Parts: sequence; structure tokens; C-alpha cells
Amino acid sequence: PTAYFGGNALDASLIVPAFANMTFYTLDTTNALYDRLWRDLNATGGLEHDDGHLYKLKKMANDDGLDYVEARLDEYLAFQNASLASAAFPGSVWRNDTHARLSWEMAVPSVSAFVLR
Repeated sequence: PTAYFGGNALDASLIVPAFANMTFYTLDTTNALYDRLWRDLNATGGLEHDDGHLYKLKKMANDDGLDYVEARLDEYLAFQNASLASAAFPGSVWRNDTHARLSWEMAVPSVSAFVLR
């Protein structure tokens, strides 16, 4: 893979076999469950710690925050399931007889995963 940094995005490319069928997955701050929990708890006064460190939920949230999350467990489970589902590939694909080049822009921070068959 090749990556080019610029601003708050990352231009990336990957060479794969031309015949590969691809499934794409991505997580970033918009669809990662931990980030969603932090945003919701921060907005509702439910954070125990606001120092930039990572905590398990029971340490991150105060009692009100834990109650808030518990009351919305079904919503958070649906959010997590959606975030772990495959996504449409957001970039371009160039193919020849032997390989394909995938190019896309990634948010920073984020992670992308490909399943090639």
C-alpha cells in the first residue's frame, strides 16, 4: 500500500490481483462505537474523565453516563452492527489483465480493511 498525507485526510492506494472480488470495511470517528459513546457522554455531562486518555466504559462514564448508555443499549448495538458491516468502496478501481489499483481517501484517524477473494 501507498499512502500520501495531506490535511485531515490520507490518499491511499493498494495493488491487488485483477480477478479479486473485494469487500471493504472502514472505521473512523464517525462510525466507531467508542467515539460515538464519548461524543454522547460528553454532550450529556456523562463523562467521568475528559483528559484525552482511553478508558473502559465503566471508567470513562460517571453514574449518569452509565445510566444514559444502558437506556440506549439497543441503539448502540445497532450502531455497532452497522459500523462493522461492509461498506461501498469510496474510491476508484483501475484494472488491467493482471492486477487492479485501488485508490481512495481515508479520514485521519481511520482504519480500512479489505477482504479479497
